[in-house]
Amino acid sequence: MSHKFSIQMIIGAFCLLIFGGCEEQLSLDFTANESAMYMVTKNTIEGQKRPRGKKADVRFVQKIEEVDEAGNAVVDIRVEGIEYLAKDKDGTVFDYNSNRTGDQDNPLTRLIGQSYKIEISQNGRVTVLDAETIRNLVKGGQEAVIAKSLLSDKNVKKRHTTIYSLPPGKPVRNKKDSWVEIPRADLRLKPAVDDSTMYKFAEHWVSSLRFEQPSLNKLDEKKTGTNIEMKFLQRIESVDKEGNAIARVTIKAFKYHVMVKNEVTFDFDSTREADKDRALSKLIGQSFTIKISPDGGVEVVDAKKARNAVKGGSDGTAARGLLSKELIAKRHSILALPDAGNRVVSVPQGGKTRIYYQGDSWIRIKPSHPALKWAPKSLAKTYTLEQITKEKRHRVALITMNGAESVESAEDAPESAGLMGIFGNIFDPQEIYTGRFTLDLDTGKVMEYNEKFVGTYTAMDTPKGKDSDKGPDVLTMGFTHEISMEMSD
Repeated sequence: MSHKFSIQMIIGAFCLLIFGGCEEQLSLDFTANESAMYMVTKNTIEGQKRPRGKKADVRFVQKIEEVDEAGNAVVDIRVEGIEYLAKDKDGTVFDYNSNRTGDQDNPLTRLIGQSYKIEISQNGRVTVLDAETIRNLVKGGQEAVIAKSLLSDKNVKKRHTTIYSLPPGKPVRNKKDSWVEIPRADLRLKPAVDDSTMYKFAEHWVSSLRFEQPSLNKLDEKKTGTNIEMKFLQRIESVDKEGNAIARVTIKAFKYHVMVKNEVTFDFDSTREADKDRALSKLIGQSFTIKISPDGGVEVVDAKKARNAVKGGSDGTAARGLLSKELIAKRHSILALPDAGNRVVSVPQGGKTRIYYQGDSWIRIKPSHPALKWAPKSLAKTYTLEQITKEKRHRVALITMNGAESVESAEDAPESAGLMGIFGNIFDPQEIYTGRFTLDLDTGKVMEYNEKFVGTYTAMDTPKGKDSDKGPDVLTMGFTHEISMEMSD
């Protein structure tokens, strides 16, 4: 939404505050089709030992549908989120949060995504045009009473007058009311022809097994894993009208380390003097081309020459693996961005702008890493536009990720349930899956990208016999997978 406040408006507000009014007339200037998201809070909870009262947070998108000759606007209000808390002297009597998984079946959730209409005059007066339809979506019970209260003509008028409180409309002076405009961002990569950026990429996974037998004074530990680090220069060669870019990626340095059951089976570091004569060092300076979509998806255009630069032996096998189409695409894809064609959250402006508001979330369901053989699963990765800040004069979006096992299967999920499917009841699984992504909104460039999965699976058994007092046998299986990319010098 566009609010254009003139110098006269500022002077008028100052006069109103200090002197009770001046001749200057305050007014609002609306622009058709403009949108903004707000959150309005009303809090009447008071008391320390036994707090009583109510708190309601309503999050909504306002879109100016039309503006008449007099400057009055017809506005569509779409509800995006609700939090409602009620307390009496005995404690909490009602607690609802539309973003909370456990509240998705609550009747109040029917209000999310629904709209009502108001008219706002140039001086901030609010008239409710139609709110009856939305407030009648919730029927029966305490939820219906709350819905009718939140969306009564009186409360709707108060909620929006809180934002547009300009004379001669009566300003809202209730200190328990507050509002804030929620920042928004266009979450797309915006490549520019001939632009070059140096990145540092790293992927690490390790599978571990630890078996402790105190009664026999035995301990067995084994680790298997791979570590890949690569520094590369990415230069944009062309960009089509849809924003898809052809990028040339040139390898500047890399490391490749493989361990199998505690034994190092492959170890290469292009910066190490002893490795500069190895065949794999021929990859330094080699290039391949990829196609990058605005939503971070990647397809390999041509990597054959680079892949074939190393012939024969273990180095040749390593080169073909590192530069396979599948691994290149995975390495350069940015999963933290929402799909271009997947509208899983509200987008007030359609088309290709793909505007998202701070607090919006989207979900990707992906299979676990192939090396997690004993507990393969599908993982729901929830990405949230956490905040929009300014760094060195650039607007920067921070996106966080939290993952958990998904009931819905990923398209390419493994069919086998693994060891956990057979012995799942004897293991205590602990899994943490988090991520962080920063995007420069002015340049549309990836600044930093990181995702990390840590899983620990523990089983215990107390042996029978005279040494059972030494403690149980403990089998601990662990798996860690981390992938990161960041700008580099």
